[in-house]
Parts: sequence; C-alpha cells; structure tokens
Amino acid sequence: MNALVQRIFNSLLATIIGGSFLVLLMGISIYQRKSNNEKANTIYEFRERVARGSVQEYWLLNKTIEIDPNFDKAHMAKSYTLLRRGLYTEAFDAMDKAIAVRPKDRLAYRANTKLYRMHDYEGALEDLRKLDALTPNFRDAVWGEDLYHVMGLAYKQAGRLKTALFYFDLSIKETTEEEGENFVHVKTFYYRAMTKLALGQTKSALDDLNRALYYFDKYTEAYYQKAYILKEFGEHEAAYEAMKAADKYYKEGYLYGSFDRIYFSDIERGLSEFCVDEDLLKNLKDEALTS
Repeated sequence: MNALVQRIFNSLLATIIGGSFLVLLMGISIYQRKSNNEKANTIYEFRERVARGSVQEYWLLNKTIEIDPNFDKAHMAKSYTLLRRGLYTEAFDAMDKAIAVRPKDRLAYRANTKLYRMHDYEGALEDLRKLDALTPNFRDAVWGEDLYHVMGLAYKQAGRLKTALFYFDLSIKETTEEEGENFVHVKTFYYRAMTKLALGQTKSALDDLNRALYYFDKYTEAYYQKAYILKEFGEHEAAYEAMKAADKYYKEGYLYGSFDRIYFSDIERGLSEFCVDEDLLKNLKDEALTS
C-alpha cells in the first residue's frame, strides 16, 4: 500500500511540476513577444509589491528604464526617491528625462520642486512660462494651485513685486470670472496683500487680508499681518484682537505660510507689544454707552 501511495504521489508531483514549468514557459514566451514599452510597464507595475524607496524598487526602476529609456513614469518615480534622499542633481537629471518625453505632464512638478523645495525662483518661472506656452488659451494647475497664483508667488519671492502683483491680479480676475470669487484660494489674497504691503499699498493690503479672512476665518498668518496694519492705522484695540486671534489659531494648528513663516515667538512678541488694559477698555466702553 505504501508503495502504491508513493507512486501516486510521485505521479501527481510530476504533473504539478510539469504544469508549472509549462506555465512558466508560456509566461516567458508571452513576455518575449511584448514590445519594449509593454515589458517596461510589466516591471514598473511589479514595483507595487516592494517598499517605496527600497533598493529593490530602485533596481526595478533602473531595469524599466534600461528596457525602455523613454518610459517617463519610471524616470519620475526615480526622481521622487532621489529627492527624498537629498540627491538633488541625480533627481533633476531623472526629472529632465521624464520632461523630455512628456513636457506638458511633467513641467509642473519640476516647477513646484524648484519653487517650494529649492527656492530657485527664476528656474521655477522658466518652467512655468514653458508650461503656459505649451497650453495656449488654457490656465494650468500646478500641483493643485492655479498657474498664475504660482507665477505671482515666484515673482514675489524673486523680488519682482510689480510683476507678482500682475499675476496675482490675473489669477483672482480669471478665477472669479470663470467660477466666482469664492473659488479663489485664500492664499492668493494673502500673498497679494503681502506684495501690496511691500509696495507701500497698505490700505489695499488690508482689504485683501479681510477677503482672505472672509473666506477662511482661521487664517493665522492673515490675522497676524492684519494686526500690524491696524496698529499702524492707530486702531490699537482691533490690532490686539487680531493678534489674539492669530494666537488662538496658531495654537490650534492653522498654519498656511509656505513663505514668510510665522513662529509662536513672533505672536508672543506681538501680544506683548500690542497688549492693552482690557478692564480699562471695558470701563471706557461702558462710559460711552451711558453718556
């Protein structure tokens, strides 16, 4: 009986092995008939099974590119990994190769990286202008942000304030005409206000801060900047209230500044500087009401 069982087991094992080998041969045959792009895509999709940023993923990406040098998704994925490691030269080299294949789809990411990560404002502007030229009569989004908002921000950071103001105005105007003012991002009002402040347009800057706060009433940075403008106008009580609002929302974690960062020490200093005697103010108000 044992010998019979052994023969049956051996027969089944041979069948299984033979079948698996046949399946393997068929898989190899099918793979060999694929185009280089299809082969590259097969390897690229396999990377979903390995950890992001791992040696295995990097090997698979390089193998994908080796099979199809124009496989832009692999070049971009490789650039993400290299950026995380701080290897900026290699990351931009990979990014450049992806952009050469599909510039309209990839320029926005490089512009975003140059602006926010590298603070290469002129480089970002060069990419943004190229993207705008590739899509005439269409306002692009740059990783979720309006193209003209991002251009305004890049010009502002580069110190080209009048041009920055032009693009912030354009972003607000076109968004309002197409979708309504409530679709304008509050950051556009805020950064236009900061640009106007730098140009000495203080009253108009305050109007923009108020628009930002109208659409989002927890905008810490807008309250902070508003406080200083109100103080300049001699509205000390209102300035103090604005700084207290900045303090409140800062503590709740509402921070939106990519540039011109505000720190808690700034708000503490502002509260101390703007502090008014609240009891005295209450008495003055009571006297005014009864007189």
